[in-house]
Amino acid sequence: MGGARSGAASVLLQDGRTLITGGDSGSSALLSVELFDTTGSFCAAPLCVPPAPMNFARSKHTATLLSNGRVLVAGGIGGG
Repeated sequence: MGGARSGAASVLLQDGRTLITGGDSGSSALLSVELFDTTGSFCAAPLCVPPAPMNFARSKHTATLLSNGRVLVAGGIGGG
């Protein structure tokens, strides 16, 4: 992962990767989103383009995989 975080939310995607969203760096809520791949079938940084950040920094939120493959991030605390 790009850095230490607590209060993040994670969700297992349909392709086997784990999406990790937001969290707290110890001083502020985070906008960042990371993909974690334990299958070894996807390219690793810096070869892949990282996911776009969230619109609002948040921690202690939820992330839910929807039936269409999109992820809904809701609730929590932070900016916005």
